[in-house]
Amino acid sequence: MRYAICNELFENLSLAQSCKIISEHGFNGIELAPYTLSDAPDKMSLQARSATKRILEDFDLQFVGFHWLLNAPAGLHLTTPDSAVRIKTWDFMKFLVEFCAEMGGGILVLGSGKKRNADGIPVEKALEYLTQGLRELAPIAESGNTTIVIEPLSARITNVVNTLKEAENLIHAIDHPAVSGIFDFHNCTEEKQSWQALIECFKDSIRHVHLNEIDGGYPGSGSSDYAPTFAALKRCGYGGWISLEVFDQKESPERILRETRRTIQNIERRLAFD
Repeated sequence: MRYAICNELFENLSLAQSCKIISEHGFNGIELAPYTLSDAPDKMSLQARSATKRILEDFDLQFVGFHWLLNAPAGLHLTTPDSAVRIKTWDFMKFLVEFCAEMGGGILVLGSGKKRNADGIPVEKALEYLTQGLRELAPIAESGNTTIVIEPLSARITNVVNTLKEAENLIHAIDHPAVSGIFDFHNCTEEKQSWQALIECFKDSIRHVHLNEIDGGYPGSGSSDYAPTFAALKRCGYGGWISLEVFDQKESPERILRETRRTIQNIERRLAFD
């Protein structure tokens, strides 16, 4: 397994400081939230984007990809009936795909629940807009060695794509290798099956994994047993990244990474023993 960290965990630390901590705690990759790099990521100069890549290289960290895609700038929405806003948003998505390619390629986690919500239109119409946009973006992503992964989110966050089955339906509708899915331990509240059953059922459309407790805390802060799910990933031949994404940040980043690393090592020892 390959393990990475989602960088919004580090709040006000610089990217270099964040990378130093990640590297010191034995993780190999970093997944970036574009809003942490700039309030207007699409206005970043080529020099600033290149500097971002160099910082990762300085700490021997692999670039995993982007998530929290539409947190900044303000006013973006993927499925709004306002065509001007929709075009602006998909243009921004194209920029992120191209930025990802500049960084060496990776994944783009399409969560952004509020920015894909069916607001004032039927869910079916929102899905139509989403499908159309992703179909147009997919060939550009493929040419940049980038995969867009559809993230199911709770119904309390969005009314568009709440389950892995709904994500799979959207992936099949687009039918392009640059559009796939993600498994997130925290975002399974709408699911009826166990974590490991979900992995086995949707293995063909899982290209990325976000690791966390069901309440959004770091692994080990709760009582979740991850070993059966890691075993399912192993059985299914999963070879992608497992990125720690923490929503509850009461503890310091150092403690979170230290405890997560310990939890992962315990899981790996248990699986080797089993």
